[in-house]
Amino acid sequence: MLKGVLFWSISFYNSTQSIKPKFCVNCKFYSSTTGYCLKYPKEQDNKADYLVLGKEIEKEKEYYYCTTSRKFEHMCGETGKEYVRKRKNNP
Repeated sequence: MLKGVLFWSISFYNSTQSIKPKFCVNCKFYSSTTGYCLKYPKEQDNKADYLVLGKEIEKEKEYYYCTTSRKFEHMCGETGKEYVRKRKNNP
């Protein structure tokens, strides 16, 4: 009886340790200042500016928020398929 309980306790512990959620705050693509996911820039449409002004205007890149990229499976999705862990700083 004790062996069975011990076995199931160890099995449960191992299974919970292998399931580690991929949090965006630990991802190298996460911007802590804006909450953006730097893996997914928004597409820029400079055509309207060109048609109005006759020249292209250089715009700063815009990115999707991490919450958006985690909602859609064609992006990172709930599983965090594009997740890359941040490197720890070496002292």
